[in-house]
Amino acid sequence: MKTITIWSILFLMLFSTSDLIAGDDWTQKSPSSKPTARDNHAMAYIGNGKVLLYGGWTGTWNGETWIYDLATNTWEQKYPSSSPEARCSHAMAYLGGDQVLMFGGDVSWTRYTSSCWKYDLSDNNWVETEPPIRPGSRRQHAMAYIGDGKVLMVGGDIAAGGGSSYTTWLYDTSDPNQWSQKTDFMNVKWHSMSYVGGDQIMLTSGWVEGRVNWNFLFDLSANNWTQKTDLPVSSCRMDMVYIGNIKPAGINCVIHLAYAIFGCLK
Repeated sequence: MKTITIWSILFLMLFSTSDLIAGDDWTQKSPSSKPTARDNHAMAYIGNGKVLLYGGWTGTWNGETWIYDLATNTWEQKYPSSSPEARCSHAMAYLGGDQVLMFGGDVSWTRYTSSCWKYDLSDNNWVETEPPIRPGSRRQHAMAYIGDGKVLMVGGDIAAGGGSSYTTWLYDTSDPNQWSQKTDFMNVKWHSMSYVGGDQIMLTSGWVEGRVNWNFLFDLSANNWTQKTDLPVSSCRMDMVYIGNIKPAGINCVIHLAYAIFGCLK
């Protein structure tokens, strides 16, 4: 039987024994209305204290667009004039401003997609991007904002029984081709990625013929992967999000933090 365990850890890119976070606790939010229960959906920060949720599995493939506003503690379903095909097991990432990028997912029992969409909150509209070069169809991949209008995408389960992908792709709003390949990683799916400051992301956990406990840092300027200290336990299908920079008193450095919630451990 699959056991879902909730466990929180802080990834420190620079280390200190000082107390790092004041008020390190969870507060349950109870908005009056909210999306229906689902899994294999995707969420991403979209600026100004708001989060975008799209799709997922609700007994069928879902195509709903929702916005959560922390300031008002409300969920609002949006009804854009155009929307992506309903899907699950896709990935999304903040793109800057009030935009989010979405790629891939499965749209039926037998079909993964390589469609790429941008959602603009101000316009309340999804726009499909169709660059001449882009990654192939996939699901169960991960994406993360990496600064300056760029998003990094790694891995995933690729179509036609091809197993997991090892490719690393960069989406760049300033590049006419938009997608370009970077240094390959390893075949992985059900992993998690988060921005950690500068032009770096952390990749952790995942599935490679079983759950893994690795921790890797990608540096865009150097275009390389560096292995960091392994996690205490192996896991997959967890999630992780950037929570900003903290500069502790008396420490002459900036600590970059990402917060992780562990998923399937066994």
